[in-house]
Amino acid sequence: MDKLHAEEQFSSLENRKEFIKNLTFEDLQNWLIRVNGMVRELPAAQRTLDGSGVVEVSNNFGYAAAEYVPPAKGDRQELLSEAFNAAHGLEPEKAATLLGLSINTIHPFMDGNGRTSRFVYTMLAHGYDGSQEDKQLLNDVLENGEGRKVVDLDPTRAKLSERWSQNRVAKVANEHGYQGKLPNYSYLGSAYEAGDVGTYCPDTLLVGEHVSADARAKLHAVLMEKDFNMPNLFAHCFEEDRKPEDFMRSFEDGRMIIENGKLIGQMTEEEIARLRMGQDEIKKEYVQGLVRVFANPENAELADSLVTFYRPQAGDDLPPSH
Repeated sequence: MDKLHAEEQFSSLENRKEFIKNLTFEDLQNWLIRVNGMVRELPAAQRTLDGSGVVEVSNNFGYAAAEYVPPAKGDRQELLSEAFNAAHGLEPEKAATLLGLSINTIHPFMDGNGRTSRFVYTMLAHGYDGSQEDKQLLNDVLENGEGRKVVDLDPTRAKLSERWSQNRVAKVANEHGYQGKLPNYSYLGSAYEAGDVGTYCPDTLLVGEHVSADARAKLHAVLMEKDFNMPNLFAHCFEEDRKPEDFMRSFEDGRMIIENGKLIGQMTEEEIARLRMGQDEIKKEYVQGLVRVFANPENAELADSLVTFYRPQAGDDLPPSH
């Protein structure tokens, strides 16, 4: 912590305000790289913005499903810069919430994004004075897997991606003058061979034989991304003179699903490539929308509600902020 000058920079509210005020984007990147390297215990020479790939989890069926696919690697520095610009004029706790959420959505690092976001949030929102209480708090926050019980800047907790997805679906409908009921669920199972629920993979996709292994992999990646594929798939229900109602089915419980199997069975490799590219554009728009919540004064009420939502609950184990 001494090498990060934490006590000097974050011991009071005024110090934290001054830190944010004087911070440049280059400073922010270097700070995040040092913090991430510290929490991952990486040698200095290996510390960099090395984020890549897919965050995967094993679900109840035992197969690896993409829980969250970060924005395209080429977009991440731009998105981080936009988050920095928005945070630069905010009070420390609001800046802490925005930067913490942004780190978790942008995923600038291969590993340790959650711990990095919790460190940033703790320094800016709570402060650090080097006391035993603050040292213990930071140790708890940085404990891998357990730290999120203290501070958790996971955007899915506030259902941000679900809300954004529904708004994006409505935008697609408006662009096409569609007046029908909007989908609120993307049915994954219909896209794969029957009986393969536990082994969803590119090889079991219900697509034409002409579709290559590479195109299958791209399509599989889109379908696995449960919170972000619906606006993209819905948009493709309007392509090639299609009628959206031909690919949707309603249920008594209120769900209106996109039957992915019907849709992807008509897709060419060229359309699959556009679908995959569209997913990158959607993810970029999602992060930019999150930043606008904090940057646009018209969204102040929503931004304040997110600050409150992500604020740790005060208790005997949480020392007061400085």
